[in-house]
Amino acid sequence: MSSILAIDYGKKRIGLALADENIKIPVLIKPIEYQVSKIEKLYEEIKKICDNNEVTKIVIGLPLSFNFKQTPICEEIKKFGEELKKNLNKKVIYYNEVLSTELARKIQENNQKKLKTIYKTSPKLDSQSAAIILENYLKSL
Repeated sequence: MSSILAIDYGKKRIGLALADENIKIPVLIKPIEYQVSKIEKLYEEIKKICDNNEVTKIVIGLPLSFNFKQTPICEEIKKFGEELKKNLNKKVIYYNEVLSTELARKIQENNQKKLKTIYKTSPKLDSQSAAIILENYLKSL
């Protein structure tokens, strides 16, 4: 059984979601907080997730503009993706993530209303975004 890992890249934390290639239902994974000065540790943590879940592909959200042009952070994300590809020897796919964070925020707000609790932000927001990226990627196949 092989899996696909989705990443919502951020400068302090990355969101993660995982799906089996056959079942195609994204599952949120706890986001990873990191410091740029210790990025090697981030690669190690992603490698553990890949090894433990038989990941064959990594889908990284690429925040294109509404007219599908690259935004300033796209170059940084691609550099991150190339390092992952080199360090983990996995196929890396970039997928347009336009509005995934906003949609994730709306999903969380809706869930919070149901629970009648209020949170300022949730670290799950990053992984919810990764799940949306993965779900959209899987639908496009």
